[in-house]
Amino acid sequence: MDFIKNVKKFIRCVRKSCSPFPEEIQLEVTNRCNFKCKMCPREKMNLPEKDMSIDTLDKIIKNLIRPYRFILTGWGEPLLHPHFFEIVIKIREKFPSAKIDFTTNGILLDEKKDRENN
Repeated sequence: MDFIKNVKKFIRCVRKSCSPFPEEIQLEVTNRCNFKCKMCPREKMNLPEKDMSIDTLDKIIKNLIRPYRFILTGWGEPLLHPHFFEIVIKIREKFPSAKIDFTTNGILLDEKKDRENN
């Protein structure tokens, strides 16, 4: 199924046409990070550290039609968000067939979290 979606996306890009609605949604749920990687520019950006509010998430997903993929990523570590799993659940409830990906440095993953959230 991803192959077909990627082909359709490629054809739209070649034709320089847009999808009638957003299909892939990238959300930065937090810009906080637990690492200070030398190659990452976030430290030099001097941004105030913030987490996306659940209200903001609700407003975003309320207006979406039928995205097939959510990517929870950005300048921060998504697992630092205090309500990360609630965000995933809310997205899953509204869009049960959407793929949900996130980028992590992996340091906060452990078996206990896995058991608690499955």
